[in-house]
Amino acid sequence: MTNLPFMMKIINICFLWLFVSTILNAGSIQKTEGTNNVPKDSLISKSNPDSSIVHNLFLSIGYMQMRSTHGSIFRGCSLILGYRYSPYVYYGFGIKYAYTYYHFDNDWYLHHLKFLPVFVFARLNFMKNRMITPYFHLSTGITFINYEKEDKHTIGHPYSVSEQGLYFNSGFGCAIKIGKHFTPVLEAGFQGFHMSFNQLAVNPHGVNLQIGVVLW
Repeated sequence: MTNLPFMMKIINICFLWLFVSTILNAGSIQKTEGTNNVPKDSLISKSNPDSSIVHNLFLSIGYMQMRSTHGSIFRGCSLILGYRYSPYVYYGFGIKYAYTYYHFDNDWYLHHLKFLPVFVFARLNFMKNRMITPYFHLSTGITFINYEKEDKHTIGHPYSVSEQGLYFNSGFGCAIKIGKHFTPVLEAGFQGFHMSFNQLAVNPHGVNLQIGVVLW
């Protein structure tokens, strides 16, 4: 994709601006603590450690399984370091690793496919302070790809291919609060490791299922 570097710059700038504005906003709220014009529940109070910036950081660990439109099964794991901006909005940065032994695409025989997406992440909760919280999630970034390729001219002589592509993952999930620092999550949605309008691109995509846990 010729516009991939430009798109990644725009995405990174947007999320960097959001992260910086969050830190600055948190600092300004802390300075206004004790004023009558600001509701108490919106303040970051020193007497309430759970409302501090550090206590709003979280680590999300997940295991995924995706069935592509070609019938291949991709399995992998992910790690996200994020921040709870509000009871409804979470965001962060993550990395994922996915693998499958064989994938047939565009009359090519592909083996040992490895995908390493590095992405920005956002989550929107539909409600707050519930035992089970449904939410919408969205991730996008860049995927580093490596696989062995055979075509009709190279049968028996695979060669290695390394490339990059646009990563995209979106869907719905639910978080099950069973402890103050431990929240299991279940997600289902669409995932693509190399989104492209080029029909000849190796672009495994399909329905993705993920289970994981959020640690506070």
